[in-house]
Amino acid sequence: MLGCQPLCMSLPMSDVRTIGRMSIGTRIREAREARNLNQGQLAKQIGIAQASLSLLESGRTASPKGTTLTELARVLRVEPRWILTGRGPMQREDRSGDDPEILQIWESLSRAKRSMLLAAARALRDAEESDESPAQSGERRPHVR
Repeated sequence: MLGCQPLCMSLPMSDVRTIGRMSIGTRIREAREARNLNQGQLAKQIGIAQASLSLLESGRTASPKGTTLTELARVLRVEPRWILTGRGPMQREDRSGDDPEILQIWESLSRAKRSMLLAAARALRDAEESDESPAQSGERRPHVR
């Protein structure tokens, strides 16, 4: 089946044949279980109540919106389009070259803490850019004796 590795590998053959017809809630649940997360863990990582995630998975909430969809896709490492439609590749692009510790830390943080970390990272980047040495910028530093 296109677009469902490695999820398909962990499903019984009867489920693999019907994966394209899964509901949004079933796709979310299957992707969550493939990541070995329970509802409480996933809900915390994406910043919603466990009850809200339960409603999504059971189909009692039509579909995730905006930030919830983006966060679900990020944490579950799947494409948002796949969550909503079951079409296209399930998996997100390979990020195996990224530092796994920083990704693990990021994924464990709440939205508020991620915002704080992102602000700190931007400040560090800006400081790095402004710390350009005189040799690089063409400036001369006064000679200190």
